Amino acid sequence: QMFSLSDQTYKVLDNLQDDIKIIGLYETGKEDQSVMEIIDRYAKRSKKVTFSTIDPERYPQLVMKYQKDGKSLGVGSLIVESGDHFKLIDRYDLVNYSFSNSYNQPQAQSLAVEQRLTGAILYVTSEQLPVVYTLVGHGEESIPYEIKNQLDIENYTIEELNLTTEDEVPEDAHSLLIISPKRDLTKDEEEKIRDYLSNQGRAMFFMKLMKEDLPNFQSLLKSYGVALQHTIVVE
Repeated sequence: QMFSLSDQTYKVLDNLQDDIKIIGLYETGKEDQSVMEIIDRYAKRSKKVTFSTIDPERYPQLVMKYQKDGKSLGVGSLIVESGDHFKLIDRYDLVNYSFSNSYNQPQAQSLAVEQRLTGAILYVTSEQLPVVYTLVGHGEESIPYEIKNQLDIENYTIEELNLTTEDEVPEDAHSLLIISPKRDLTKDEEEKIRDYLSNQGRAMFFMKLMKEDLPNFQSLLKSYGVALQHTIVVE
């Protein structure tokens, strides 16, 4: 089922209200047939979806308006556009890679064309995109690449949040992400997170084993029946 579409994609296509243009950056006659096959299924499913190609070498001026942050668009990349909104899909993002070999070199594992295209269609047709805030100020670790990449595919915007300088968790927060803090919350920060969670807020806590206690984090988690225990599993 390499070229079949998922039920989720069919649902998105069947409920489209706006026209969607998919533009492939290919030299004439050098299109990627695997990608073309999948795009063709989108166009066949919905009359709202059209596909065209632009040769970036011959028509650089047509490609220029889609360039963001000074990044150039390479051959094989895709552009998904609806009205004034568009999203770029780099050709390397159309493939899932694994790093399981002994040389830690990327190996193509599977196609990610549908995953990227459907996510891009949702992006250009959404009025408001969800925001994930990552807590900072306590020695937190950064979001792992794999998770950040998946959040990007799912059209989440990622913002940092320092509750020592902000009065509250922003209203547009889809969820609060706390990754391996090395220092404790202040009482004031704890109360701000409590207020957010008590108002149907969502949070994910990833806590590492530490010698030091984090009493305010522990107090917050204890309110929800979660305890931090100093435990090591040895295999």
